[in-house]
Amino acid sequence: MSALDSSMFSHVGKASVKAAFAPKATTSYFPKKVLLSIFSNMETTELLKAAAVDQRWRRIVLTPELWTTLIDPPLGLLPRLSDASEVTALDISITGAEHFRKLCTLLPRFLPQLEELSIYLYSRDAGSFPFESLWDVLCRPAPLLRTLCLKGEFSWRGIPAGSSLLGGKAGKLRTLILGGFRPVNGKRGYLVSAFSGVRVLDIAGPSLAQTGLTIRSQYPSLRELTLHNVHPKLMEHPFVAPLPLRKLQIHFLAIVLARDAENWLRAANIEGLNEVFATLGEGFVLGSFEGRNIRTLACTAVGGIFRMETRADGDYVRTALVARDDVERVLGRLVGLGKMSHVASVRFEGVDAMRLLPSAHLEAMPILDTLDLVMSFEDIRSFGDAKVQLFDVGDFNGWPRLNNVTKFFLRGKKGFGVNVDREQVRRLVKAVTPAVTKVKCLNIAT
Repeated sequence: MSALDSSMFSHVGKASVKAAFAPKATTSYFPKKVLLSIFSNMETTELLKAAAVDQRWRRIVLTPELWTTLIDPPLGLLPRLSDASEVTALDISITGAEHFRKLCTLLPRFLPQLEELSIYLYSRDAGSFPFESLWDVLCRPAPLLRTLCLKGEFSWRGIPAGSSLLGGKAGKLRTLILGGFRPVNGKRGYLVSAFSGVRVLDIAGPSLAQTGLTIRSQYPSLRELTLHNVHPKLMEHPFVAPLPLRKLQIHFLAIVLARDAENWLRAANIEGLNEVFATLGEGFVLGSFEGRNIRTLACTAVGGIFRMETRADGDYVRTALVARDDVERVLGRLVGLGKMSHVASVRFEGVDAMRLLPSAHLEAMPILDTLDLVMSFEDIRSFGDAKVQLFDVGDFNGWPRLNNVTKFFLRGKKGFGVNVDREQVRRLVKAVTPAVTKVKCLNIAT
């Protein structure tokens, strides 16, 4: 809540809900956003009283929007939720075993009417959770369910041999998100069955390893796929993507070698996909556009890791996480593959990323039109410090190559602020201007 909202409702909390039970004539004056903030601080009994004020308050108390704001939500509301036919989505975050146990006993009462079910489990003591009770529920058919999301410290322990998620009947299921946990019983029963209608799948690599990569046959309608914990054993099987697939995310384990990841992705024929994200095989991934020309290059520094992104003609994007020491090598690889000659826009974010600018092979971008340099707020504050320079000595030797740039931006996410030595900004402008003689838009945010 804002400071104004806090002052208006500072007397409302777990100890007192007198203001919440105002006469019905006044309830329309409370915006939904304010009511959600108030209700999120109430105990179960208080929420039940609030739901009795009028229909509008009841709908807000029972809305999934409220539940998404709660950790270990008041499960005493679940029976009320099952009575509300308009509630078709449930989003629950749980940390305690007792809440988990209560959820498992109440879930069957309203699962048949749900279209979306998301359970987030955060606990360091997940070993004490009765997962067998949850699998007993989720191995039953749910004919209306379109989205199932299970993320956190889930365990496959307790899955009966031969059991299948949702009874092996896909129904209307379109999105299946299982995060990084391994949903198999390790013997002969597999939680994940052939759900032909699923279009979005988020799953751990070990879940598929024992049967090989049969994604194409099990999920023929798949459009988006995220694979976690991809390891060498799984990579013994070639990845054959379903024909409709458009978006792919691959998270390799640290034990996987970069060259093996690249070869595996190369055989997967990822060039035709609209979006690809990978944590290894960066140079190949960033340039895999099936003959399309890269138009934009973006490099964002996040600590010692860089998020590099290339975009080609049309709706085609490639993203890779690159270690700081490997950025120059990856950029050189793209130049060596002849991928940079059509780049028209370059965006570098973060001081470290900007320091790599001279090694970005700008001379290999003859039609470069837009150069966008963005610094974080912390970078901006240190911009005037003599010990922290935006560019290294001799960096400006690269500027004459930018004689085709017509748009040059140097700015901060939140503006330069009062801590900036404006004299350094003037020097920078003076150094840059002769090199970008065709600039029509020079934006130095101070």
